[in-house]
Amino acid sequence: MRSRSLVAIAATTGLAISGLLPALTPMVTGENSVPAAQAATKIVVASAKARGGKFVDVPANMFLSGEMAWLADKGISTGWPAGNNQRAYRPLINIERQAMAAFLYRMAGIKNYQAPATSKFADVPTNHPFYQQISWMASTGITTGWVRDGKRYFNPDGPVNRDAMAAFIYRFAGKYPAKVSKAVRSVTKNFNPSGTVFADVTKGTDFAKEMEWLRRTLISTGWPGSNGKRYYRPVTPIHRDAMAAFLYRLQNNKLVNIPPRKANLAKGKNWLKQSCRSSPDEINCNRPLPLNVDTAAALNQYKNLTKLRLRVSDKHEVSNDFVLKLSSLKLLQLSAYYNDKKVHPFPNIKHLPKLEKLYLTDMNGHPYPVAKVPAFYAPNLKDFDIHRSYITLKRLPLTKVEAFKAPKLEHFKIDGASISSLPKLNLPKLRGLYLTDNKLSRLPDISAMPSLEKAYFTDNPIRNVANARLPRNLKTLGLQRNQLTSFSGLRSGSLEYLYLTGNQIRTVDTRSINLPRLKRLEMADNKLRRLPTLVFPSLQTLDVSRNYLKLKPVVKTNYKYLHILWGGQHV
Repeated sequence: MRSRSLVAIAATTGLAISGLLPALTPMVTGENSVPAAQAATKIVVASAKARGGKFVDVPANMFLSGEMAWLADKGISTGWPAGNNQRAYRPLINIERQAMAAFLYRMAGIKNYQAPATSKFADVPTNHPFYQQISWMASTGITTGWVRDGKRYFNPDGPVNRDAMAAFIYRFAGKYPAKVSKAVRSVTKNFNPSGTVFADVTKGTDFAKEMEWLRRTLISTGWPGSNGKRYYRPVTPIHRDAMAAFLYRLQNNKLVNIPPRKANLAKGKNWLKQSCRSSPDEINCNRPLPLNVDTAAALNQYKNLTKLRLRVSDKHEVSNDFVLKLSSLKLLQLSAYYNDKKVHPFPNIKHLPKLEKLYLTDMNGHPYPVAKVPAFYAPNLKDFDIHRSYITLKRLPLTKVEAFKAPKLEHFKIDGASISSLPKLNLPKLRGLYLTDNKLSRLPDISAMPSLEKAYFTDNPIRNVANARLPRNLKTLGLQRNQLTSFSGLRSGSLEYLYLTGNQIRTVDTRSINLPRLKRLEMADNKLRRLPTLVFPSLQTLDVSRNYLKLKPVVKTNYKYLHILWGGQHV
C-alpha cells in the first residue's frame, strides 16, 4: 500500500518527498515585499504525524495518512460510506471540482450561506448535492468557471488540474487570510511574481502567478528536470491524497526566523578591495558586490564615512542581513547593472541618523529594483530618488509606496515605476514631487505638503483633475501626456504654471476653474475644437498649438503683453 501511494504521488503531485525529490533550498519569504528591517525568515513545510483509523482505506503506514486523517478531524472531508459504520477516502482517485468546492467551503467555516434561487452555472442545478458549496465558491470569486455558447459552466464532476488548484487556493488565501497559516499570509500579501520559477509556466500562461505563489509558499514545489530546471505540469489532475497534503500545508506551514549568520569580516574587506575605491569619508563601488552581512561588517568599520555608492548585480547576493550602522553617513546610492532582473530588498536605513540623500539609481539611470517603499523614519533625509534611464525601457517593479516619515524631505522622485496610488504623505518641507511615467489614474492627495512648489505627474493615466486637493504654495503642476478629456474644477490661489500638453482635452469649463495667479497655461496637442472666453487675470502665455481650433482664443487678463501660441491647428 505504501509503495503504491508513493509512486502515485511522485507521478502526479509534485510534493516534496524524501527519497523522491531533492531537498529544496529554504524559501526565504519577503524577497519581493518584506522591508529589510524585518528579520529574515523561511517557510518550513508542515507534515502531519502518520496515523490511521479515520478511513478504512487509509492505514497508518500509507503515505500522507496523517494529512488525510487531519481532513477528517477538521470535518473538511467525510469520504464515502464503506459499510460497518466506516468511511472510505479513496486516496488515489482524482479529486473532483465539486469535492474541491466542498473542501474549501468547510475549511472557510461557512455556516449560514444562502445559495441563490437561480444557479450561476448551467451544469449545476439547484438540487445538485454540492449546489450550496459551488454557489458559495462562485460568489467569492474563488471560481469563475467557463463561458461556452453564452452560458457559464463549472464541470462539477471533472478533475481538478494543478493549474486550477493553484488558482483556487491562491484566491482562498486572499479571501480568508485567517484560515491560512502565517507563513502563507507572509507570501500572499503584496505578492509580486518573478515569472521564472517553473520551466513549463512562462509569463502569460493562465494562472502563472498562482502557480508561482504555490511554489513560494512551499505548498507544492513541482518536479526537478534532468536539465536542472523545475517543472509544474499545470494540466495534470490531482489525487485526493495529494490534495489533503496541499490543504494541510495551507493551514500549517511554518514561518521561522533564520538565525543571522556571523559576519566574515575578512571576506567583506576583500570584496571592498576588489570592487571599490575607498577613503576615510567616501566609498565608491563601480563594480558589483554582494550586499550581505560580510560587506556590511566591512563597511561599518568606516566610522567617518559620509558618502557611499554601491552597485549590485543578479549574480551577487542582496540580503536582509545587509544592515549599515554608519552614524555620519549623509549620502547612500544603490544601483544595479542594467541587465539585473532581480527585485531587491529596500535598504535598511534605520541606523543612518544623518542620512540626507537616498538614491536608488545612479547618474546614468541604472536603478536598484525594489517592489515597494516601506514605512520608514528618516529624520534628516532631504532627497529621495528612484528612477530609470529612458534608454532602459524596462519598467521598474515598484508598485507600492507606504506612508513613510521624512520631516525634512525636500525632493521626492519616482520615475518609470508602476505606482497606481500614493498614500497621503505628511511631508512639511517637500518642495519638489516627481511621479512621472507611473500608473496613477487620479491625482494623489498632496494637501499635506504645505511647502510643495513643483509637482509633476507626466506620463500617467490620470483622467480628471476636478476638485484636486492641492497645497497652498504649489506654483507648478505638470500633467503632460495623461488621459484628461476635460479641463475643469481646478482651483488654486498659488498656481502659476500648468502643463496639460498631450492629453485628450476636448472641453474647458472656465466657470469651475479658479486660478488667479496662473501665468502660463500649456494645452498643446489636445482635441480642442473651440474655447470659451478664458478668464485668467495673471496669464502671460497660452499655448494651444496643434489642436483643432478655427478661431484664436479670447483671454481676459491683466497682463498687457499676452503671448498666445496657436499655430499648427489640424484641419
